[in-house]
Amino acid sequence: MQLYEARQAIRPGKEQEAENRAQEVYGEKYNPLLMFDSKKSVSRMLHEDIERQAVRRMM
Repeated sequence: MQLYEARQAIRPGKEQEAENRAQEVYGEKYNPLLMFDSKKSVSRMLHEDIERQAVRRMM
């Protein structure tokens, strides 16, 4: 549960950094929908939905 909480605290800042960097690199070709899809893919790869449900059950 501590790992989940730490990850949730750190994640918004890191996601914003990544998004800003992608916008810098791609300029006008940057696609916010692609960034959204990428965030969802990462979440799936990390099995965050399962982890979130487990944390809720523990609480």
